[in-house]
Amino acid sequence: MKMRNEIAGSMGSYLHFVDMGWEPALKGIAAAGFKNVELSASYEWRSHIDVENIKSEDKKLLKDLLSKYGLNPISMSAHCNLVTKEGLEAFKKRMDFATEMGVKVLITGTGPWYNGNDLDNLYKNIQDISEYANKSNLLITLETHGCGPTGESETASGKMYLPIIKHINKENIRVCYDTANVIYYDNVRPEDDINYIAEHIGYLHMKDKKGIKGVWNFPALGNGNTKFEIIFNALQRVNFTGPFSVEIELTPDTYHQKHDITEFDVAHIESFKFLQNYFSSI
Repeated sequence: MKMRNEIAGSMGSYLHFVDMGWEPALKGIAAAGFKNVELSASYEWRSHIDVENIKSEDKKLLKDLLSKYGLNPISMSAHCNLVTKEGLEAFKKRMDFATEMGVKVLITGTGPWYNGNDLDNLYKNIQDISEYANKSNLLITLETHGCGPTGESETASGKMYLPIIKHINKENIRVCYDTANVIYYDNVRPEDDINYIAEHIGYLHMKDKKGIKGVWNFPALGNGNTKFEIIFNALQRVNFTGPFSVEIELTPDTYHQKHDITEFDVAHIESFKFLQNYFSSI
Protein backbone atom coordinates (compact mmCIF):
# COMPACT_ATOMS: atom_id res chain seq x y z
CA MET A 1 0.00 0.00 0.00
CA LYS A 2 1.30 3.45 -0.93
CA MET A 3 2.04 5.93 1.85
CA ARG A 4 0.23 9.24 2.31
CA ASN A 5 2.85 11.26 4.19
CA GLU A 6 3.54 14.86 3.24
CA ILE A 7 6.55 15.19 0.94
CA ALA A 8 8.59 18.37 0.51
CA GLY A 9 11.34 19.51 -1.77
CA SER A 10 14.17 21.24 0.09
CA MET A 11 15.66 24.66 -0.58
CA GLY A 12 18.78 23.14 0.96
CA SER A 13 19.31 21.18 -2.24
CA TYR A 14 20.10 24.50 -3.94
CA LEU A 15 22.81 25.76 -1.59
CA HIS A 16 25.22 26.09 -4.52
CA PHE A 17 22.98 28.85 -5.83
CA VAL A 18 22.20 30.98 -2.76
CA ASP A 19 23.52 34.08 -4.56
CA MET A 20 20.74 33.72 -7.15
CA GLY A 21 18.10 34.38 -4.50
CA TRP A 22 15.11 32.36 -3.38
CA GLU A 23 13.10 32.14 -6.57
CA PRO A 24 15.23 29.70 -8.62
CA ALA A 25 15.13 27.12 -5.82
CA LEU A 26 11.39 27.46 -5.27
CA LYS A 27 10.74 27.39 -9.00
CA GLY A 28 12.76 24.20 -9.46
CA ILE A 29 11.03 22.44 -6.56
CA ALA A 30 7.55 23.39 -7.80
CA ALA A 31 8.32 22.53 -11.43
CA ALA A 32 9.22 18.98 -10.36
CA GLY A 33 5.72 18.56 -8.89
CA PHE A 34 6.24 19.17 -5.18
CA LYS A 35 3.54 21.08 -3.30
CA ASN A 36 5.48 21.41 -0.04
CA VAL A 37 8.87 22.89 0.73
CA GLU A 38 11.51 22.70 3.46
CA LEU A 39 12.87 26.20 4.01
CA SER A 40 16.61 26.67 4.43
CA ALA A 41 17.48 28.86 7.41
CA SER A 42 20.69 27.35 8.78
CA TYR A 43 22.60 30.55 8.22
CA GLU A 44 25.83 29.11 9.64
CA TRP A 45 25.90 27.04 6.43
CA ARG A 46 25.40 30.15 4.24
CA SER A 47 21.88 28.98 3.52
CA HIS A 48 19.05 30.93 1.93
CA ILE A 49 17.43 32.69 4.88
CA ASP A 50 19.22 34.74 7.53
CA VAL A 51 16.55 34.82 10.22
CA GLU A 52 18.52 37.13 12.51
CA ASN A 53 18.73 39.86 9.87
CA ILE A 54 15.70 39.34 7.62
CA LYS A 55 13.60 42.45 6.98
CA SER A 56 9.81 42.65 6.96
CA GLU A 57 9.76 43.34 3.22
CA ASP A 58 11.84 40.21 2.62
CA LYS A 59 9.42 38.13 4.66
CA LYS A 60 6.62 39.42 2.44
CA LEU A 61 8.66 38.59 -0.66
CA LEU A 62 9.22 35.03 0.56
CA LYS A 63 5.52 34.56 1.28
CA ASP A 64 4.65 35.98 -2.14
CA LEU A 65 7.07 33.59 -3.86
CA LEU A 66 5.69 30.61 -1.96
CA SER A 67 2.21 31.62 -3.07
CA LYS A 68 3.36 32.17 -6.66
CA TYR A 69 4.72 28.64 -6.91
CA GLY A 70 1.99 26.99 -4.85
CA LEU A 71 4.37 25.76 -2.16
CA ASN A 72 3.41 25.12 1.44
CA PRO A 73 6.32 25.55 3.90
CA ILE A 74 5.95 22.53 6.18
CA SER A 75 9.47 22.36 7.61
CA MET A 76 12.64 24.37 8.05
CA SER A 77 16.31 23.57 8.34
CA ALA A 78 17.37 25.68 11.32
CA HIS A 79 20.64 24.15 12.51
CA CYS A 80 22.20 25.75 15.57
CA ASN A 81 24.81 24.75 18.12
CA LEU A 82 22.43 23.86 20.94
CA VAL A 83 25.26 23.28 23.41
CA THR A 84 25.79 27.04 23.75
CA LYS A 85 23.63 29.86 25.10
CA GLU A 86 24.13 31.76 21.84
CA GLY A 87 22.89 28.78 19.84
CA LEU A 88 19.85 28.45 22.09
CA GLU A 89 18.88 32.09 21.58
CA ALA A 90 19.44 31.86 17.82
CA PHE A 91 17.25 28.76 17.66
CA LYS A 92 14.44 30.51 19.54
CA LYS A 93 14.47 33.24 16.89
CA ARG A 94 14.23 30.57 14.22
CA MET A 95 11.29 29.01 16.02
CA ASP A 96 9.59 32.41 16.03
CA PHE A 97 10.25 32.81 12.31
CA ALA A 98 8.96 29.30 11.60
CA THR A 99 5.73 30.09 13.45
CA GLU A 100 5.34 33.29 11.45
CA MET A 101 5.77 31.33 8.21
CA GLY A 102 3.34 28.60 9.23
CA VAL A 103 6.09 25.96 9.53
CA LYS A 104 5.48 23.17 12.05
CA VAL A 105 8.70 21.09 11.92
CA LEU A 106 12.26 22.34 12.51
CA ILE A 107 15.46 20.42 11.85
CA THR A 108 18.70 21.04 13.74
CA GLY A 109 21.85 19.32 14.85
CA THR A 110 22.93 19.17 18.46
CA GLY A 111 26.19 21.00 18.10
CA PRO A 112 29.50 19.44 19.21
CA TRP A 113 30.27 18.57 22.80
CA TYR A 114 33.65 17.82 24.34
CA ASN A 115 32.91 16.92 27.96
CA GLY A 116 30.17 16.10 30.40
CA ASN A 117 29.42 19.75 31.12
CA ASP A 118 28.77 20.40 27.42
CA LEU A 119 26.40 17.46 27.28
CA ASP A 120 24.60 18.69 30.40
CA ASN A 121 24.23 22.09 28.73
CA LEU A 122 22.79 20.43 25.64
CA TYR A 123 20.15 18.61 27.65
CA LYS A 124 19.31 21.74 29.63
CA ASN A 125 18.96 23.83 26.48
CA ILE A 126 16.80 21.21 24.78
CA GLN A 127 14.51 21.24 27.81
CA ASP A 128 14.16 25.01 27.30
CA ILE A 129 13.56 24.50 23.56
CA SER A 130 10.86 21.90 24.22
CA GLU A 131 8.98 24.28 26.49
CA TYR A 132 9.36 27.15 24.00
CA ALA A 133 8.21 24.96 21.11
CA ASN A 134 5.07 23.95 23.01
CA LYS A 135 3.81 27.52 22.84
CA SER A 136 3.50 27.30 19.05
CA ASN A 137 2.92 23.54 18.70
CA LEU A 138 6.26 23.04 16.95
CA LEU A 139 8.02 19.71 16.46
CA ILE A 140 11.81 19.87 16.84
CA THR A 141 13.85 17.16 15.14
CA LEU A 142 17.53 16.40 15.73
CA GLU A 143 19.31 15.24 12.60
CA THR A 144 21.55 12.20 12.30
CA HIS A 145 24.85 13.88 11.59
CA GLY A 146 28.56 13.43 12.16
CA CYS A 147 31.34 15.59 13.50
CA GLY A 148 31.14 19.24 12.62
CA PRO A 149 29.30 22.42 13.59
CA THR A 150 25.84 20.81 13.72
CA GLY A 151 26.44 17.41 15.23
CA GLU A 152 28.75 15.28 17.34
CA SER A 153 30.10 11.86 16.39
CA GLU A 154 27.63 10.34 18.87
CA THR A 155 24.77 11.44 16.60
CA ALA A 156 26.00 9.88 13.36
CA SER A 157 23.46 7.05 13.25
CA GLY A 158 20.09 6.00 14.58
CA LYS A 159 21.67 3.46 16.90
CA MET A 160 23.92 6.16 18.38
CA TYR A 161 21.01 8.57 18.77
CA LEU A 162 18.81 6.13 20.69
CA PRO A 163 20.19 6.77 24.22
CA ILE A 164 20.28 10.52 23.57
CA ILE A 165 16.67 10.81 22.43
CA LYS A 166 15.54 8.50 25.23
CA HIS A 167 17.30 10.70 27.77
CA ILE A 168 15.63 13.81 26.33
CA ASN A 169 12.26 12.02 26.55
CA LYS A 170 10.11 14.84 25.14
CA GLU A 171 7.20 14.22 22.80
CA ASN A 172 8.00 17.33 20.74
CA ILE A 173 11.72 16.49 20.40
CA ARG A 174 12.26 13.72 17.87
CA VAL A 175 14.90 12.55 15.39
CA CYS A 176 15.32 13.72 11.81
CA TYR A 177 16.66 10.60 10.11
CA ASP A 178 18.90 11.29 7.12
CA THR A 179 19.19 8.17 5.00
CA ALA A 180 22.56 9.15 3.49
CA ASN A 181 24.27 10.85 6.44
CA VAL A 182 24.40 7.58 8.35
CA ILE A 183 26.49 6.09 5.54
CA TYR A 184 28.63 9.16 4.96
CA TYR A 185 29.50 9.71 8.64
CA ASP A 186 29.25 6.26 10.21
CA ASN A 187 29.37 3.74 7.34
CA VAL A 188 26.15 1.99 8.45
CA ARG A 189 23.32 0.93 6.19
CA PRO A 190 20.12 2.92 6.75
CA GLU A 191 18.01 -0.11 5.85
CA ASP A 192 19.27 -1.76 9.06
CA ASP A 193 20.07 1.23 11.23
CA ILE A 194 16.64 2.86 10.97
CA ASN A 195 15.12 0.02 12.95
CA TYR A 196 16.94 1.17 16.10
CA ILE A 197 15.33 4.59 16.03
CA ALA A 198 12.14 4.24 13.95
CA GLU A 199 9.80 4.80 16.90
CA HIS A 200 11.54 8.09 17.72
CA ILE A 201 11.62 9.60 14.22
CA GLY A 202 9.64 12.78 13.59
CA TYR A 203 10.96 13.69 10.15
CA LEU A 204 12.89 12.01 7.37
CA HIS A 205 15.48 13.40 4.96
CA MET A 206 15.31 11.20 1.89
CA LYS A 207 18.78 11.37 0.37
CA ASP A 208 20.31 8.76 -1.90
CA LYS A 209 23.96 7.78 -1.75
CA LYS A 210 26.65 6.23 -3.89
CA GLY A 211 29.87 4.99 -2.34
CA ILE A 212 30.97 4.43 1.24
CA LYS A 213 31.83 6.56 4.27
CA GLY A 214 33.35 9.91 3.36
CA VAL A 215 32.37 9.77 -0.32
CA TRP A 216 30.33 12.86 -1.26
CA ASN A 217 27.96 11.55 -3.90
CA PHE A 218 24.23 12.14 -3.32
CA PRO A 219 22.31 11.71 -6.60
CA ALA A 220 18.62 11.94 -7.43
CA LEU A 221 16.50 9.41 -5.55
CA GLY A 222 16.65 6.03 -7.23
CA ASN A 223 20.07 6.64 -8.75
CA GLY A 224 22.09 5.57 -5.72
CA ASN A 225 22.44 2.41 -3.67
CA THR A 226 19.85 3.11 -0.97
CA LYS A 227 17.02 0.59 -0.73
CA PHE A 228 14.21 3.00 0.05
CA GLU A 229 11.47 0.37 -0.05
CA ILE A 230 13.01 -1.33 3.00
CA ILE A 231 13.23 2.03 4.80
CA PHE A 232 9.61 2.88 4.00
CA ASN A 233 8.47 -0.54 5.21
CA ALA A 234 10.27 0.00 8.52
CA LEU A 235 8.44 3.30 8.99
CA GLN A 236 5.09 1.77 8.11
CA ARG A 237 5.62 -0.91 10.76
CA VAL A 238 5.74 1.80 13.45
CA ASN A 239 2.84 3.73 11.85
CA PHE A 240 4.97 6.76 11.03
CA THR A 241 2.73 9.54 9.71
CA GLY A 242 5.20 12.45 9.78
CA PRO A 243 6.56 14.39 6.82
CA PHE A 244 9.51 13.68 4.54
CA SER A 245 11.72 15.92 2.43
CA VAL A 246 14.03 15.25 -0.49
CA GLU A 247 17.68 16.33 -0.33
CA ILE A 248 19.83 16.31 -3.44
CA GLU A 249 23.50 17.29 -3.20
CA LEU A 250 25.01 15.50 -6.23
CA THR A 251 28.83 15.69 -6.09
CA PRO A 252 31.03 18.64 -5.08
CA ASP A 253 31.85 21.47 -7.44
CA THR A 254 35.42 21.18 -8.65
CA TYR A 255 38.03 23.68 -9.72
CA HIS A 256 37.46 22.63 -13.32
CA GLN A 257 33.66 22.40 -13.39
CA LYS A 258 30.82 24.07 -11.53
CA HIS A 259 27.31 22.72 -11.29
CA ASP A 260 24.54 24.19 -13.42
CA ILE A 261 21.24 24.76 -11.63
CA THR A 262 19.42 22.73 -14.28
CA GLU A 263 21.24 19.62 -12.98
CA PHE A 264 19.41 20.03 -9.68
CA ASP A 265 16.12 20.82 -11.41
CA VAL A 266 16.38 17.58 -13.40
CA ALA A 267 17.36 15.62 -10.27
CA HIS A 268 14.22 16.90 -8.53
CA ILE A 269 12.05 15.75 -11.44
CA GLU A 270 13.67 12.31 -11.33
CA SER A 271 13.22 12.11 -7.55
CA PHE A 272 9.57 13.11 -7.73
CA LYS A 273 8.87 10.42 -10.32
CA PHE A 274 10.68 7.87 -8.18
CA LEU A 275 8.58 8.72 -5.14
CA GLN A 276 5.32 8.33 -7.04
CA ASN A 277 5.97 4.59 -6.90
CA TYR A 278 5.65 4.71 -3.10
CA PHE A 279 3.43 7.65 -2.20
CA SER A 280 -0.15 8.43 -3.16
CA SER A 281 0.14 11.89 -1.60
CA ILE A 282 2.11 13.35 -4.52
